[in-house]
Order: sequence, then structure tokens, then C-alpha cells
Amino acid sequence: MSRVYASRSRVQNVVLAPFFLILLVGVFVYAGAESVSFLRDLRLGDEGEDVRFLQKTLNLMSETSLGEAGPGSPGQETHFFGPRTREAVRKFQEFYAEDILSPVGISAGTGFVGPQTRKKLNEIIATPRSDLAELSTAKKTAPRPNLDKPEELIFFFPSAYSGVPGESVTLFGSGFSWSGNSVFFGDKTVPGLSSSDGGELTFSIPDTQPGRYKISIGAEGKISNSHYFHVVVQNAISPFIKSITPSVIENGGTVTIIGKQFTRTQNTVYTGYGVVEDVSSFDGETLIISVDSPYQKSNGTDLREMPLWFFVENDNGFSNEYVVLLKL
Repeated sequence: MSRVYASRSRVQNVVLAPFFLILLVGVFVYAGAESVSFLRDLRLGDEGEDVRFLQKTLNLMSETSLGEAGPGSPGQETHFFGPRTREAVRKFQEFYAEDILSPVGISAGTGFVGPQTRKKLNEIIATPRSDLAELSTAKKTAPRPNLDKPEELIFFFPSAYSGVPGESVTLFGSGFSWSGNSVFFGDKTVPGLSSSDGGELTFSIPDTQPGRYKISIGAEGKISNSHYFHVVVQNAISPFIKSITPSVIENGGTVTIIGKQFTRTQNTVYTGYGVVEDVSSFDGETLIISVDSPYQKSNGTDLREMPLWFFVENDNGFSNEYVVLLKL
């Protein structure tokens, strides 16, 4: 879960020379068409040409792709690292768990592109396509899906996670019908929605009271997975995280979140390891939670810290992202 997402694209300035392209942002380098290196860590909310190339790399294999349609899918790669990219990175990390996760002592992908993930990505992009196809086949632990079967109805993410009644929201996913889709919004239903490509549809937030609602999609007798959406009051000011202390946190310790627009009760804190619900704020500017992360340092690794992101949600909407370090 994360902040309000909408498609964004920022074209980075580049300098072109024969057989050599240097991105001015300094994040990765083309040395001719065959050599590319990821040089910076990437996380939710990042933008850049390297994010687009990350999506293209993940789309090389069906096991790690961003899907068959919609933003980030093959041929529709973007410059924005959103929740769909994070989910694909998680799949990539778990597909190559022995190389990425095991060395740092974790078993579940994080969606954060750190040193171990970058190292594997750089190996992948240096691998010829034919060898990559053979590697993908050899590493699979489950049969490939039957492409003759109807496409599964999946709700990837909405264009926004909060809004006021009457606002338009676009839902991204796969398996939507050309017509006759429905959006289930809490106990309300928005029927008769069409999708031009089977991967996105737009609806208006129904007239309902502020609060958190589950939304899902119905198509041809099937119902998708759900996501939470927060209806906020008109002209509400979203919560904002100013700082988090300590800047390097330890598992089992406490974290103090300083900001504004926190509500007295029922704040929800989303973190890189899970969700903490119904957090109170005595002054509307302070939240205190305990850290209960599953990530641990394993013997034989030099990794001592990993980034951990935080968001706050309440009746005012979703906050900005704030990242600190988790000590392993």
C-alpha cells in the first residue's frame, strides 16, 4: 500500500554520442547497445530513465513482468516506480531468491532495488536473450499458465487511493470485460462500466460518507481482489510526515513519526514490513509505533541496514512517503 498514485513521466536530459549515451542523472550508463548498468537503488515513487529500463528488464520474462496490459507492461514502460513495478520487483527477487534474498537472510521479496537486486539485474541484462529463455525455463518451479484459459480478473492498483465523492478514479488490472464491468465500493455498486483495452476502467466515487472502503471489480460473474480506498472530506489537507526518529531503527524498538494532519484516532501506518492500524495521536502531530519486522541479518553477509518506507492514512487522505533505515 502506498501514497496516491497517478501516472507520471519525466524525460531525463541526455547527451548523445556515437555508441555512447550518458544519462545526466548519473544513475546508469549505456556503453553501446549491449551494456547497461543499474547504479542507484530504486524504490517506490522514484522516477527516471533507469526506472523505465528496470521495467523493460523485468518484462523480459513472464515470471517477473508487470503484466500483459496497462502502464509498465511490455511496450508501455514508464518512468515512474509505482506499486505495479514494486510487485514485479518482488517477483524478480523471489524468482532469484538464492542470489538476492538468501545472502541477506530473508525469504520474501521487498520490492526495493538494493545492491543484491541490482547485481542480479546487471547479470540479467548482460545475458543473451536465448540463454535467458533457457534459464527461465530451467528455474521455473511451477507450470506455465495455460494461455488458452480466460485471463484472470486482477485488480492491480487505482490511480488514487483517496478522493471525494464525484471524483473520477481509474482502476488498472487485467481481465476486464469490454463492457458491463462493475465496481464494488463498500456496500455500493457502480455498474455498466466499459474498458477499451481490458486493463483499465474509470468510475466516479459514489456519494458516501468519509471513511475507508474496500473496492473490487466484477466482470462476467467473477470478482477481483480488493484494495482499500479512503473517501475524504472536501478540501481536506492530507497528512504529512516531517520526520521519523530514530533515522536508523532497530527491530523491536519504537518509532516516532512527526508530522501534521494526523487524527486523534484511527490513523493507519503502512510500512515496508506490514500495516499498523488504529494508531492514536495525542496532539495531531505525533504517532508512536513499535517495529516488528521479519527482516533479519544472516551470517556471512555484510549488509547491516536496509531502507524501510512509511506512509500514514486517515480521514484526511494519504501522506507522503518517508524512508528510514532498519538495522539488521
